[in-house]
Amino acid sequence: MTPPAQDDLIWTGSYTADGGGRADGIGALAAHAEGSLEWLETAVKADSPSFLAVHPALPVVYAVAEQRGMVRAFRRTGDFGLEPLGGPQPAGDATCHVAVDPRCRFLTAACWGRRAGPALRTG
Repeated sequence: MTPPAQDDLIWTGSYTADGGGRADGIGALAAHAEGSLEWLETAVKADSPSFLAVHPALPVVYAVAEQRGMVRAFRRTGDFGLEPLGGPQPAGDATCHVAVDPRCRFLTAACWGRRAGPALRTG
């Protein structure tokens, strides 16, 4: 297996046992030129990282933990691995979506629940 180039790497969210799923965390896949995908392995173990957003300028991936109402940041390590970057941040009940401002000023999380969390800074 050849490590994927930065543009050929896909991280995927999942549901772990706390969300009724069977995954371990954020998965890493290689996208090949002919259109196929290759499972690499779990990039980092995390609780139900159901939705992800990649920072536009830094080697950072943000993930919501829907069941826990929080957002976590992960720093890229090696060819496709991730490691926690700081602690989890409260984001609100049933956090289900995360997006990074294209100008890299802030991160926004959407929630299915009634309580929303504070705004989160990205830099």
